[in-house]
Amino acid sequence: MGIWPDEIMTPRHVHNASSQEDYRLKQKIYIQQGRAARPELKWCDPWLSLDHPEVLIAGGKWLVFCGCGNYPSVDPGWRLACCFECGAIYENL
Repeated sequence: MGIWPDEIMTPRHVHNASSQEDYRLKQKIYIQQGRAARPELKWCDPWLSLDHPEVLIAGGKWLVFCGCGNYPSVDPGWRLACCFECGAIYENL
């Protein structure tokens, strides 16, 4: 494999997540670490978004546009995206 994998990247590639549960845990840990390092940013705990944004492919990755302006990684098999910036969790994509 070169710089890019031979498939469209998912949270398995982007965050080294092995399962839905692992992806959610990595999001939670990232937010906790961000809160400890930069508490002035007012990090939110992970929360379930009721939005169902369209999934797109950009830069070789499955993504969705998050309301905070971030593009969290999507796993089409899990139908899940977790925003590591605002804490949004998108299910049933």
